[in-house]
Amino acid sequence: MSAISLDWHSQTIEPTLDEDRGGAVPIIGPAISVHDAERLGALEPQAFRTEIGSGRDGLPPHFHPVDQFQYFVGGACRFGKSEYPRGVIHYTDRFAPYGPLQPVGPDGFSFVNLRRRIDFGLHEMPKERDTLKASLPTSGKDGRRRSLHVDLLRSPSDRGWTDLVIEDDGLRISIVDLDPGSSTSLPELSPIGAFAMVVSGSITTELSKHAEDSIAYCDSIHSGLSVRAGDEGARIALAQFPDTRPVGGADLVQPDQSQIGE
Repeated sequence: MSAISLDWHSQTIEPTLDEDRGGAVPIIGPAISVHDAERLGALEPQAFRTEIGSGRDGLPPHFHPVDQFQYFVGGACRFGKSEYPRGVIHYTDRFAPYGPLQPVGPDGFSFVNLRRRIDFGLHEMPKERDTLKASLPTSGKDGRRRSLHVDLLRSPSDRGWTDLVIEDDGLRISIVDLDPGSSTSLPELSPIGAFAMVVSGSITTELSKHAEDSIAYCDSIHSGLSVRAGDEGARIALAQFPDTRPVGGADLVQPDQSQIGE
């Protein structure tokens, strides 16, 4: 049996949130309420689900000092001038302002924040314009400030992995469709890391079954690892972060393989 496997995290997504509900549910890594100064900016996975009911104000325009994916898993959100239903994934480079995010309809909305570096809170715009301006010379590769989205649920796919986004610094968003009971291998992954997610259907492991919206962190040690669909088949997505480390990658710490489940 291989000593390397994916640690899948299943979620229970409520189709309708109480109108006054708001908050964050930790999935991987520290909760955003912890505010651990020693871990701020640390190169380790962080995932949490943000929930905003229809009676809440939503989120103002803001930015983060870390690269981030946001995967929408419930309800509908007005994101700037666009409307994001379940299945959309949004990516922003660090220091790239985005928003506002507002609920659409009576169900509110939920999304999963996916990060490769630890961050707590947000920097609201335009209040923190000076902070943003001071940070720009060192933000991203060549100062990139991308903000983009794709629909993981409704985008067409070819046989095998289909790249919806792929860029020269490693940023990648890919999908694959699996027939019931069939398997695929994860593609070659960057050591900087990625998140895999079950967009529809389910996947099975030797110990359990994981339904849609389950997520798992993965990186180069998981390249080629087999993933098997459940009885209803599956669409799996992969969201890989760009490599924005200093030259030489001095802050990259590889996982302790002895701690990865069998």
